[in-house]
Amino acid sequence: MTTSSTKADPTPIKPTAWQLSWPAVTADLIGLCALIFLFPIIRQQMVALPTRGAGILLFLFFAAAIAINRLKRLEMQSGEATGLLTQLDFTQNQPLLVGLGLIAGAIFIFIQAELNGLTGDLETLFGRDGYVHEGEITLYYSLGPAFMWFMVAAFYQAAFILPTKYKISPQTDSYYRTELLTLTVINFYLVAMSAYLATAVSIWFANPILQFLAALLLLGLIFDPARLRHSVKNSQWLPLITFTLLFLFALVLIMV
Repeated sequence: MTTSSTKADPTPIKPTAWQLSWPAVTADLIGLCALIFLFPIIRQQMVALPTRGAGILLFLFFAAAIAINRLKRLEMQSGEATGLLTQLDFTQNQPLLVGLGLIAGAIFIFIQAELNGLTGDLETLFGRDGYVHEGEITLYYSLGPAFMWFMVAAFYQAAFILPTKYKISPQTDSYYRTELLTLTVINFYLVAMSAYLATAVSIWFANPILQFLAALLLLGLIFDPARLRHSVKNSQWLPLITFTLLFLFALVLIMV
């Protein structure tokens, strides 16, 4: 007489909300520390050495583009906030996607031109009558620093808009590592942009309400879509809360 028994396959353990949230929450905590310790240093660079501040923004903008491209590789996994974030998912709206990418690039180019004194350079060149000709000025602005800014902005738009065929499976070390590194890079760009706006909005507007609205609008247009790129992939409530707190703290630092 023989007996046989079948061993049932073990039921996969469902990850907890914290296990799915910790990379994004950790990235936000790193961003918070950067706001506390690096924000005043970068802000000082923006005032004392604006070209160096422009270089910091250039590097972080380029890094953020790479980070966003990596975020698009994450596969979808449902979470606690799936219902809300499904309604906020803009990634299938191509006109909106293109518009947001163009806005982020245009803001970057404007800031680079302002920090590098592009308008002042133009006036100086035109003032040197007999030494510099219009053709030389055209070549300077077509193939000089402005050309590089447009190329970097175009790279950001391609990273933000174009689809990617590569995928990273959920609940893997690669998935968690990608979340942590990419969101940390984007948060560092948020810190640098906040440091720039802390001085810029007070120059643009004398009214504190207008200063606040300008900072809120610019940060929102750049960083809310970038963060939603992640949130629609891994829709957890806790990262939404920590990023909102990070965003609000950045606004407070800009206004004080």
